[in-house]
Amino acid sequence: MASIHEMAQRYGVQMKKLRWMAREGALNCDAESPITATILYTLRCGNRLTVSQCVALLETPALFETLGRKADKARKQIAELGSVRGAPANIAAELAGAAAGDPASVQALVNWCKATIPPAGEVPHHYLAVRLLMAVPANLRQFEEKRLPRVLLNCRRSEEFAGWWRIAPMGSRGITLYSRQGAGFDL
Repeated sequence: MASIHEMAQRYGVQMKKLRWMAREGALNCDAESPITATILYTLRCGNRLTVSQCVALLETPALFETLGRKADKARKQIAELGSVRGAPANIAAELAGAAAGDPASVQALVNWCKATIPPAGEVPHHYLAVRLLMAVPANLRQFEEKRLPRVLLNCRRSEEFAGWWRIAPMGSRGITLYSRQGAGFDL
């Protein structure tokens, strides 16, 4: 039986519509698609891997073998992250507070971000987000991943983090880049 992602690719129907049809019982497909199908769908659409997909590939390198021709694309995106270790447990514990805007939690994450950003060059949002998500227990990741954009936004709003980030144009959208203060930006 085909997964919902394979059906979207094969028939050109939007994922939103297929998910609605599956909930209504009008679509007979696998109830839950494997992570490989999700990653393949993301890569086929020309999108960047999500933070959770990057974490899955980092924790289970054997998944690369199941991606076929798209494996090189995925490897390239993972290589951009460098050598990845999860954030310390005390930083992961601050995610909920930082998402809510708690000043102490935001300060702890700003300090961690400053220590994590490499001395030379610019790194994308995924560089920090993947490390934060890896520190969260696997059964809680689906909830914490939704908080990460708010967590990093609250960090960027902090006065102490000014100059450590910028938004660069990329297509019709912008991409957030982080760099040590004054190291990577042409100011």
